[in-house]
Amino acid sequence: QGKFYEQLDTSVKSRRYTVIPCEEGQTFSFSLPSRRWKVFIYTADAQGSINGDNFRVSDGMEYTVRAIGDRVPTSLRVTVAPDPDDNITDSMWRNFDAKCYLAMPKAEPIAEQNDLFRKAEWRGAADRYAYFPCELNDTFTFEFGSDTYSLSIEYYDDDGAISGAAPVVLTESGTLKVAKQGEATPTYLRITARLTAGGSITDKMWQGFDIACSQASNHIKVASMNYGLWNNGATKYVDDDKVDTVLAAWKKMLDDNDLDILGGQEWLYYFNKSNTITAEKALFDYKYAYQYSVESGYGKNIVSKTKCTEFRAYNFPNGTGRQYTKAYTVINGKTVCLINTHCSLEKEFAINRKGEFEELIRIMNQEEYVIVFGDFNAFSTDEFQLFENAGYSVANGGEFGEFNTNPNFDKVSSGWPNKAIDNVIVSANIQILNVWVDRRDLSDHSLIGAELLLDEKEEQEGGDTGNGGDTEGGDTNNGGDTEGGGNTEGGDTNNGG
Repeated sequence: QGKFYEQLDTSVKSRRYTVIPCEEGQTFSFSLPSRRWKVFIYTADAQGSINGDNFRVSDGMEYTVRAIGDRVPTSLRVTVAPDPDDNITDSMWRNFDAKCYLAMPKAEPIAEQNDLFRKAEWRGAADRYAYFPCELNDTFTFEFGSDTYSLSIEYYDDDGAISGAAPVVLTESGTLKVAKQGEATPTYLRITARLTAGGSITDKMWQGFDIACSQASNHIKVASMNYGLWNNGATKYVDDDKVDTVLAAWKKMLDDNDLDILGGQEWLYYFNKSNTITAEKALFDYKYAYQYSVESGYGKNIVSKTKCTEFRAYNFPNGTGRQYTKAYTVINGKTVCLINTHCSLEKEFAINRKGEFEELIRIMNQEEYVIVFGDFNAFSTDEFQLFENAGYSVANGGEFGEFNTNPNFDKVSSGWPNKAIDNVIVSANIQILNVWVDRRDLSDHSLIGAELLLDEKEEQEGGDTGNGGDTEGGDTNNGGDTEGGGNTEGGDTNNGG
């Protein structure tokens, strides 16, 4: 991403041009901050210009590469000239400020993103089989594209095949929920694909294997992080000349943690100082199909691998302008309320934070499963006792100990006595299995993560399958929309805290 390649045609002083390779479906966006330049695009393939087709670029314009007649462009010749027409001097060219960005590919729809069969190590010849790790109460969804194949599913634990566990045979779309087999708990499923009509599977036939499999688990990884206005918490945005490096570092952190849901605070719509790159498209689109955000009240967002509904921002009733957002998602059949907050900053707990905590608890008490992400600005982990007294579990300051999420703690001159200012808080029916902090120089806060287990109301015996297998959820094109909004009283995101 960035400026046009500076491949110069020096023989013509009145213009400069470059050639950008392209593929069908790619989207290019253009930024022309000043009006001193005219930019034209000529589409071409290996045979040259396509019907002389060209167009003039305007600021903010997007162009998606599509077939023109029976020819698909493989390159874009970009020509730049001054406006009004004149010769381009080297001095003028040094101030060339038009930019061209190639849009990051959007995350695949979740059903495709989690298609286990794509990634499986299949063995065998006449039949094909693979092993899939599983946990108790995981739900596997199978989607058949035709009746060419059937599936036989056998239960295994760490000692091998579970004696007495009858295989499950599927010939059409359906689901399987992992349950105990007698006294044994499956840790693997051996799934064998066979031709419905019998016979051996050739490699050519296998290329047309048209069954997809996705896995939903009660185990999820979540995290909370104050993004620090994409910088240091006091100064907004990333310097333009550092965007590529900083974006790569953020994506490396997201990949290393591989979260199912992330709740963030001090979120801003734009990522860079010139406001040409959005955090949604540049940072999160490649990994998270669903994004929900609000820039008011110190800015908050949720990015998720599962669709959220009813996302909305609410003001705390104390008039500070601080807000929380609330949304709902479905995890393995369970409706989970997601709350994201950024609480007030005063040394005295009773001034505002205590009331905000009490309001959160009031809202949480209305839900069955609830996960809260937040920068709580707590001056002591003792403040979180309010949640624990109400029956909730805390990741930071709970049974796993206290975690420093303030990388600049030793540099803070305000006398702030507490390092554990960020937290993930869950309802009693959600177990916290592990807690960690990812310390990188990306913000004035560190990410705090938690591995969670959503408890079952009752344990299912047997492991029968249910027919249908239709996956509710929704079009991933809704990801990236800024839903909700809420009241925008107060909450200037440049005030720190």
